[in-house]
Amino acid sequence: MKLTLAEVRWMQKGLSAITQMSLPIRVSYKLSKLLTFCNKEMVSVEQARVGLVKRLAKPDPETHGELRVTVENEEVFRKEFEELLLEEVELDFIPIKISELGDDIKLSPMEMLSLTKVIEE
Repeated sequence: MKLTLAEVRWMQKGLSAITQMSLPIRVSYKLSKLLTFCNKEMVSVEQARVGLVKRLAKPDPETHGELRVTVENEEVFRKEFEELLLEEVELDFIPIKISELGDDIKLSPMEMLSLTKVIEE
């Protein structure tokens, strides 16, 4: 399955919630591997974002030298970061059936929405 980095980023939030719940062992294993994949990708995205900030920022005297993207570079930063999030990654994952989660799982609509690529009816 192909996902954009933006989809991985979005999915990570729902996965963090569902992996805190008691689930059948097989489902827990699959979801923990999926969360590990997402976390790894997001570490790489964060490293790229920090590199972009360093390239487009200057020390901010109001925050004691903390790097801030300059006003003239804000659009460049936004555009390049959005382009990064559109990159696709390959995920070797067979979606989980919602019935495999059990009857007592409670997820918010936003959490469920973030998991629509990996949980199916």
